[in-house]
Amino acid sequence: QVCIVAVPIITNTNLGGNVTSESATLRVYVPPRITSSSMTLRVNESSTAKFTCTSYGFPAPMLAWLYNSTEILDSPSANVTVKRTGAESLTTPAAFTGTLELANVSRSMQGSYTCQANVSTAGFTLGS
Repeated sequence: QVCIVAVPIITNTNLGGNVTSESATLRVYVPPRITSSSMTLRVNESSTAKFTCTSYGFPAPMLAWLYNSTEILDSPSANVTVKRTGAESLTTPAAFTGTLELANVSRSMQGSYTCQANVSTAGFTLGS
């Protein structure tokens, strides 16, 4: 779905015959979507698991990572790193890459990991 917001151009002619006008801005909003992602990942205990996903949209999508439906926050003390990289644009759609890195993984970390870009999602599974 694409939403279009338009402001009309206003043109006036004064008594002297001079034409004045005001410009308008048209912005086409592009809903966020996941354009690429890693899927099922199997790693050895005590190693590092790294998930990535790329999102695209305008305005630039915000990415979040979920573990079994609960948002994951960056936590160096828990060996969890959450990153979002990309170039912000105020006028055109932009692509962003989200990375979730789990260091020193254990069996208790098995489950469903999800990358979410606003309303678009892509699912991942970390299993044995």
